[in-house]
Amino acid sequence: MKVLIAVPVGESCGLSPTWALKLANLVRYIPGEYEVQVIKGFTIDVAREFSVKIAREKNADYIFFLDSDVVPDRDDAVLQLMQWRLPVVCGVYRLKRIDAQVFPFSVYKWNPEKNAYRYLTPDDIPKGWRLIPIDGGGLGLCLIDMHVFDLLDEPYFKWELYPWNPPPGGSYRLTEEGWASA
Repeated sequence: MKVLIAVPVGESCGLSPTWALKLANLVRYIPGEYEVQVIKGFTIDVAREFSVKIAREKNADYIFFLDSDVVPDRDDAVLQLMQWRLPVVCGVYRLKRIDAQVFPFSVYKWNPEKNAYRYLTPDDIPKGWRLIPIDGGGLGLCLIDMHVFDLLDEPYFKWELYPWNPPPGGSYRLTEEGWASA
């Protein structure tokens, strides 16, 4: 088994020492081979598209997106996501929003009463649950089985501006194609 760790880096930021140390710990828990690819100088959607192409060229079984501004809480985060054996698994990480009193997580559900997506908060997650169905999530900490991309047309991560309340994060395209996220 092979995992490509794709690291999109924005134009204005780099990789922090804290992030680099966490990556060194993360890879120790990956069963099998891994390769890290840092993609810098592109918009996030283009960087993710390019990452999938690299993962295909390297014959990876999984692609693990780890954004340069996301530091997982657990050293075994990749292994924890793999254990579910699902095509798409988003890890939970805190968003950097200063306008919210309760910092939301990177996952969300559709709220039919408000006809909008809503970020989940700690109160939304039942005590003791480790896997919850979601309607989408940020791809900053996300494991995707490469077979998913055999079933989707490119572009996989096309970023569009919607006139309605768009799903936050980047996994909405996967959700639109019928892939449930967890």
